[in-house]
Amino acid sequence: PIAEEMGIIGRLGETIFDSACGFAASLTDPEITVSINISGSQLMDETFPIFVAESLQEHAVPGDRLFLEITESVAMDTDESVQRVFEELSSLGIRLIIDDFGTGFSNLARLKQLSFAAIKIDRGFIRDLPDSPQDRAIFRAAQAIAREMNLKTVAEGIENAEQDQFARALGADFLQGFRFGHPVPPEKLECYAGSRQER
Repeated sequence: PIAEEMGIIGRLGETIFDSACGFAASLTDPEITVSINISGSQLMDETFPIFVAESLQEHAVPGDRLFLEITESVAMDTDESVQRVFEELSSLGIRLIIDDFGTGFSNLARLKQLSFAAIKIDRGFIRDLPDSPQDRAIFRAAQAIAREMNLKTVAEGIENAEQDQFARALGADFLQGFRFGHPVPPEKLECYAGSRQER
């Protein structure tokens, strides 16, 4: 928010994206993908896909090695110009993820209009699983929506075995959280990923 208020989010976002492309290019394991959080204001810039294409080309990284994470509020409240940006990014092979899914449920019709690859179920609905009947219901509903629309699901904020087992039992495609590890420096990532492959 501070970067957006100062008017520097565009430059900051481009620096982060370019750095992520460079990091993806350095990885020897082609199965490892990189996810990048994108500001809503970046998506309102119709030149953003041009920058993305140039960065991918410069680092010789295929677009399908990258995911862009967009908050639900941004994803569900877009105009035609932002939708064109989504489409151009998708044409580059970039896959889009709705972050914090479940916190809005404001305009689910947008899910069928925009090309998303996955939804990330907000940690607020994971924290009290499997004990909370309300959170169980929301998790099941999000899973059902994703399944019917052929979207992958990411359960974020998994911290214990009970949450892990519940999310797996309901068919979550990916699990994310401190149960599986904490942030690591880039140079340790591939070694770390190999050692945790069984999970």
